[in-house]
Parts: sequence; C-alpha cells; structure tokens
Amino acid sequence: MSIAQKMDAVEIVPILKTEHIMKTRFDLDFCEKLIELGKTKINTEIVDNLEGVYRTGWGLQSDPDFESHLSYMAEVFIHCIERQSNYPHFRKGDRKSLEAQGFQLALSMLDMWIGYYDSNSFVHPHNHGQLPNFWSCSAYLTTGEKSETSLSFMSDELPQNAVTTLKINVKSGDVLIFPSKLFHYTNDCSGGRVVMASNFFCGYVPSLKSGEN
Repeated sequence: MSIAQKMDAVEIVPILKTEHIMKTRFDLDFCEKLIELGKTKINTEIVDNLEGVYRTGWGLQSDPDFESHLSYMAEVFIHCIERQSNYPHFRKGDRKSLEAQGFQLALSMLDMWIGYYDSNSFVHPHNHGQLPNFWSCSAYLTTGEKSETSLSFMSDELPQNAVTTLKINVKSGDVLIFPSKLFHYTNDCSGGRVVMASNFFCGYVPSLKSGEN
C-alpha cells in the first residue's frame, strides 16, 4: 500500500474549537484621515457581497497615498496577535524567546478597502478564507449618526447550518480582529457608518537567519 493510500485512511475527528475575536481601537484623528482619503478612491465597478455600499478598490495597502498609514495599523495588529498567541497568560518577552529559537514575527497585508454605508446597506454572510495565520479586521472609522453599530459572527462554519450568532457592538474608532475563516454579516448599517476592512497574514515563521552561525 502506498503512502498516499495510507494517508487516505486517516480519520479527522472534530472537537470543540476555540476562536478569538479581538477588539482594540484606532485613534479617532487617524480614522478621520482614512475617511477623507478613502473618498478619493471610490470605485463603482466592484461587485462583491456588500449591498448598497460605496467603496474603494481592494488594494489600498498598495496605494502610495496610504503608505504612510500602514505602519500604525501594523503596530496595532501585531500587538493584538501577540496577545492572542499567549492567551490567557499574556507572558512578557515571548517574542524575544522565539527569536532566540530561530523564529520571527511576520505581518503581510493581503488587501484593504473602505466602505461607506447608509440605511439601505447590507453585508451578506461570508468569510475571508480558510488559511492558517490569516486574519481579518473591521475598523469602524465612524458610526455616523449612531453611537454604535455591530458585526454578527455565525456559530457554524457553514452558513446554512448556523443557528446562533454572536453580535458584537462597536463604536467609532473600534477595531475587530478575527480569524479570516469566521463567517460574519451585518444589517446594522444605518447612520452613515464608514468601515475599513483588511485581510493580512500575521504569525511566527522560521527566520531566514536561523541557519547562520
């Protein structure tokens, strides 16, 4: 029997999984800069799962006008991912410990866009991919006329099987960071909210210098 045939016989036994949704904040002045800059990048030809949303293109992370803002966002993302990696202990100095063992923390932006919502907007249930160490963020640059808006996460990986949801309320400046594979949606869009979304890789990888003497 070949190795491939043997591997086909491997059983996959599902167990209870723990996923983390992290909430942090962007500075409100920073949010306002992104709102105004995004207005100059509107693309009306994009077809996606956003109904009634004016939005930019996917690639703001590569736009020269956004380049100066990326380091701030990366710093926020890395801080959250590091804490999540150590949950619930939040040990100090773990990055140095892993670096001493030949690893480094890497972050790479896959895409980024900004959406401008009104009372007719709706976000269909969806996820952003299944790859390990891929994260998504929803940054609520403003909730407009409302003090709060929300994002709902589905309890099952398959939308047709989901029976419960977790609704997280957010206000202007709040940022949600979550595994890209989590299904989510919202119909809580009234009030003129503006949301920046992004997908990115963040995790520990072998250092290119780990084999050097």
